[in-house]
Amino acid sequence: DDTTKPTVKFEDQETVDTSSEGEQTLSIVVSDIYENEIVVKVKLIVSNNAPQEYMYCETTLNTEVNATANATYRFGITSLGELYNSKKVITYEFEDEETYNNAVKEIEETGKYDNYEGSVFMDEQSYTITITIDLTNDDLLKNFDLDSFPTSEGDIEALFTNPCEYSED
Repeated sequence: DDTTKPTVKFEDQETVDTSSEGEQTLSIVVSDIYENEIVVKVKLIVSNNAPQEYMYCETTLNTEVNATANATYRFGITSLGELYNSKKVITYEFEDEETYNNAVKEIEETGKYDNYEGSVFMDEQSYTITITIDLTNDDLLKNFDLDSFPTSEGDIEALFTNPCEYSED
């Protein structure tokens, strides 16, 4: 935990051109007052059809690992009512340090956990592991065992037991 205010800047430029649609890879430098520094590569997508709101839908996962697992699906909804930038965020909660450490070891050795691979965040104090996965349309079809994925918010929400929540960010 860093209680200092970090400095965040682009590595090779002062500003980013967002005047035309397309993808750009940017390098962002984050540093603190102790001269710790990390460079993070990010993808910036400029689109006139970007999500106007996000739909968050939660479900409990059946898993064979020794943890409670919940998944939150995030669907970006464009102004045209289309899906854009869908993600699945899986959070595993472990009951004790030993099972948590075994999961960490598996991730370190294989790069995945419970057959999921994505961006991993581990919290050793609360014994949780969160994996964020970017979803393609094919991934959505497999996740929900469908021939075609619904495009309307109501039809997507019908796939879940609990009501979905909506946000502009």
